[in-house]
Amino acid sequence: MNNTLTLTKRSPKKPPTHRTISIRIQAETCETLDRLGEQTGRSRNEIVNLLIEYGLRNCVVQEPEAHYAQAKKSGQP
Repeated sequence: MNNTLTLTKRSPKKPPTHRTISIRIQAETCETLDRLGEQTGRSRNEIVNLLIEYGLRNCVVQEPEAHYAQAKKSGQP
């Protein structure tokens, strides 16, 4: 009888594609996310990810001077 335990080498682990984070949001915002989830059949997590991805794709970083000059032209504070 052979009492040898043979272990195969594992392939290298892939780097994680997701990270778990914790955020603090207003109760009303959480309720809105839950309503969107109920309306669409999606989880709160999926809704949050979709909204974050959309925001990141459509975000523009503006230098403070440009913001103030533009606000001055339009009469905004």
